[in-house]
Amino acid sequence: MSNSPLAFATNRTSLLGTETFRDIVARELNNAKEDVILISAFITKTGIEWFENQIKDKNIKCTIIVRWKGSDLHSGASDLASYKIAKNNGWEIKILDDLHAKIILIDRKYLFVGSPNLTGKGMSLVPVSNKEIGLCVSPVEPDIKSINSIINDSIEVTDEIFNSLSKWLNEQPPLEKINTTEFPNDLKKLLNPQIKNLWTHSFPFADPENVCKVSLVEADEFELHDLEMFNLINCDEANRKKILFENFRRSNAFLWLEKKLKDRSDGIFFGELSSLIHEALYDDPRPYRREVKDLQKNFYNYLKFLKYTDIEISVPKSHSERIRFY
Repeated sequence: MSNSPLAFATNRTSLLGTETFRDIVARELNNAKEDVILISAFITKTGIEWFENQIKDKNIKCTIIVRWKGSDLHSGASDLASYKIAKNNGWEIKILDDLHAKIILIDRKYLFVGSPNLTGKGMSLVPVSNKEIGLCVSPVEPDIKSINSIINDSIEVTDEIFNSLSKWLNEQPPLEKINTTEFPNDLKKLLNPQIKNLWTHSFPFADPENVCKVSLVEADEFELHDLEMFNLINCDEANRKKILFENFRRSNAFLWLEKKLKDRSDGIFFGELSSLIHEALYDDPRPYRREVKDLQKNFYNYLKFLKYTDIEISVPKSHSERIRFY
């Protein structure tokens, strides 16, 4: 069986979601003793710093393979910071032009494969992340040979290459904003997801008024979360409220709330809605109820700020706030 192209380790994890994949990779990197091979088409400063923190103060041989096409660097999908961090740690970093693989091999004992790149979104290191999936297997000999083949086909990054890439990148004009073609509203409704579970990051984190006027340079992590979640990163500040008005209504949290309210013509009071949100959250561990109330208050701030004509937030006599559709 060792020569069969179908050879596969029976010792493997189940399919791992983004956060679980990240946490198990981190655990095994912390336990690493000899060497790590990291293959990722895209690598950003956020990703490489996270990786560095997992093996800090370890005398580990590390080989990193990245793609680094011109479009990757110009768009920010990858950045050159990886080289300096690798060099400072004595790691080897190499380029393979047609790379699309995402592989981490630790001590030749743990082989992680899947969709996550070593970026903030890919490894769920930032609030709004990609939905990725991967698994961990015990590598067999053909796996090691395939990985070695990728390494051998790659070009080692030298100071000369790094300096030339830096010079080229500094000479590039800013990328023009891309206007995304939108589906018509009737098609958007058909494509609306059926929201059963929510995550903490499904909710806005910042003050909506600040989100509409803060500059990207001055935005804190909570404002950046909201700017990214509502597709406002490349939006002029003058148009943010208009875009936010449309995109907030398409968010998972709003769609979930809309379904709950349509089932309740008399509306839902604040305390009951807090309980419903808490039950719907899929985070592990689940946030405390007081944290859920903070999420809910901020969510209400958005609704009040955007002033949708079909939603009412009121305080009936002797009651807490009630939210309902007109």
